Amino acid sequence: MFAERLAKAITSSPWRCLAISLILGMSMGFFAPSVKMENDVDYFRLEGHPDTIYYDYFQHVFGEDEFFVIAMESQDFFTRANLLLLKRLTDKLERLEGIRRVLSLANAVDISAEGDFVFVGPILEDIPETEQELQALKTRTTKHPLYRRQLISSESTVASILIFPDIPKNGEFDRKALLEKVTSALKNEGLDPNRYHLAGWTVVNNALSRYMNDDLKHFVPITYLCVAVVLYLFLRSLTMTLIGISHILFCIVTTMGFFAILNISLNNVTAIVPPLIIALSLSDSIHILSKIIQSQNDDANDIRRKTYHALKELMIPCFLTTVTTFAGFISLATSRMPPIRDFAYAASAGIIFEFAYFLLLVPALLIIVKPKTQPARTRARTRISVGKVNSLSMILVHHRHIVVLFFATITVSSWVAVPFIRINTNILENFRPSDSIRRSSEFIEKHLCGTNTIDIVFTSDTGGGILKPEHLKAIDTFAEHARLLREIDHVTSLADLLKHTHQVLNHDDRAFYRIPDSSETIAQYLLLYSPDDIDDFVNEKADILRMTLFTHEDDSEKQALLLQNIQSILGSHIKPPLQYRITGRVLDQVNNINELVRSQLISLALACSMIWATIFIYFKSWKFFLLSIPPNIFPIALNFALMAIFRIPLNSATALIAVVGIGIAVDGTLHVLSSLRNEQSSGLPPTEACLRTVQHKWRPLSATSVILCVSFAVLLASHFVPTNQFGILSSTIMLSALAGDVIFLPALFLFATNLRMCGRSQPIKHQKNRRDPHDP
Repeated sequence: MFAERLAKAITSSPWRCLAISLILGMSMGFFAPSVKMENDVDYFRLEGHPDTIYYDYFQHVFGEDEFFVIAMESQDFFTRANLLLLKRLTDKLERLEGIRRVLSLANAVDISAEGDFVFVGPILEDIPETEQELQALKTRTTKHPLYRRQLISSESTVASILIFPDIPKNGEFDRKALLEKVTSALKNEGLDPNRYHLAGWTVVNNALSRYMNDDLKHFVPITYLCVAVVLYLFLRSLTMTLIGISHILFCIVTTMGFFAILNISLNNVTAIVPPLIIALSLSDSIHILSKIIQSQNDDANDIRRKTYHALKELMIPCFLTTVTTFAGFISLATSRMPPIRDFAYAASAGIIFEFAYFLLLVPALLIIVKPKTQPARTRARTRISVGKVNSLSMILVHHRHIVVLFFATITVSSWVAVPFIRINTNILENFRPSDSIRRSSEFIEKHLCGTNTIDIVFTSDTGGGILKPEHLKAIDTFAEHARLLREIDHVTSLADLLKHTHQVLNHDDRAFYRIPDSSETIAQYLLLYSPDDIDDFVNEKADILRMTLFTHEDDSEKQALLLQNIQSILGSHIKPPLQYRITGRVLDQVNNINELVRSQLISLALACSMIWATIFIYFKSWKFFLLSIPPNIFPIALNFALMAIFRIPLNSATALIAVVGIGIAVDGTLHVLSSLRNEQSSGLPPTEACLRTVQHKWRPLSATSVILCVSFAVLLASHFVPTNQFGILSSTIMLSALAGDVIFLPALFLFATNLRMCGRSQPIKHQKNRRDPHDP
């Protein structure tokens, strides 16, 4: 057999295998230090999607729409000291490198008229000195249609500064450095940190990338340490533990080198790969180390022979687990989101490297180092554990019908909960309630307006056509209906500017707060303003007009409903030849969650197809193929049930769990099925074959599951809530997969045997004392 020949070649040349491992590890490790870490999370965008393409065009016409808010709190902001502070801060921030535009009451433009004279300039060009003038300014600004609830709160206790970063089209943008400059400017003005709040996409983006970097710094070493401790407790051998740790180190270094070669960055999705590879690296090595320990009563000094037998027996099952895990990971490459595709490629490559080192590095180190035999008291403890396992196995034998019914009931009832899973991403809920980012965002949404934006782009088929009175009136009618929506906090539009101007120039008569009836009047009004004042509203050709809706809604499920309502209102009031299109960051978020659902379904179906096709090809038996399905459906169904029960949404992190989980969970199933077939082929009846399989496989499977569980549980320390959710759900899948493999599958095997599903193979004479001719 090929496995025997390869096992003989490997165990006969341990130094050569070690040299190959060192060459591979060092050559790939050379590139590992150059792995890039993302400083933003803008990579979560759908490539090639029509809305994404149009959003890029929109930003090309009107400029980058990213902004963040500084909200300053005071009992009454309309004091001379507060207004002077606001003006100084605005001036300082405008001079900072990396800022394209700053908007506050200090530089916001307004129009006023005295007799025949019209003035257009900053609202705070001159700071009032008297209390009467301050109160007049307060009344004027808190009622201003463009700036109320955006630059000043209705109760005048909170004022804001909107900062629009200067993001280069080609090149990296350092949000962290910009925010540090801004906070430094605030500090230099003596502003108490408890008095101001920062919120907006720039702040959230930076926080997510910062948490990701912190997580990597802590998770990898903590996971490494936890795995080492669990591995030692299982093996009770320092030498074997060091061999397992070496296996991990080589896998991590090589995988990080692969990251660098393919220019894959570490981000909030791919950051899961290192702890995942750490755990998976031991899945195969535990089986071979466990096999060595179990055979140490027989010729304990012949480590080469024992390694050969262990490798020969485990090579094919471990290869199959590698293939099935690879299938689970690579199925995610169908996603149109770059970070999920990068995760698929990196994790798939990592599992291939893991198997290569399992074949080359681990056997070589075992033969060269020659670890000491297991202590007698540990062997005694093992015998006691085996006795307990045998007792449990006998219970399974006698009550297999009840066991099968129990697991089947849980599986079916769990699938019933699937329709109740929330398909949702909520940016604020990604942070814990105590997090300053979340508290600041909630403060600003309460006193001002939300920082999420929906942009409506109106287009005309002729130059200047968008400024026709009938078009502007239709646009303004839509805006008035949009303001009635509970989720909309503020609307900015050229129509509001024109209505305000029309009122001011007509003796501030409220009856003139409307769109002028004449195109000539509209054109004259716009000439009063500089191009910089209206560039955010209309393009130079005046055939494209922009309206921005600010919303506090962070829940993507509710955002989708909001977009549907806006679409309905647009359809009712905007008629050809005027055209419209919705764009903006909120639409991006809704499209992203829809893509997550689509890719989840496709990847899960693809992974299951590849995994079970591999199982069928290997076993060449419908019987074993069908037996492999229920134990792997069980943990995935239970995962979905827990998500529904505890209201854990399907988001950017949890969308990976089902596919990754089934790719890992099937490993134990393959080992158990292989053992069952081997035991039956040796002439044992089904019941005894089942007992021996559970006895031999429960320890390595338990150790692997515990290590995977511990590795994923480390993620609970993350500041990023979806990472916490990924950790706890993945840990649950690992434990439920263990139950499915050592309890559900054996009981199902015996139950199916009674139904004549698994016929007993022809017995093969078993000669204990016969020496294998392929022994090295």
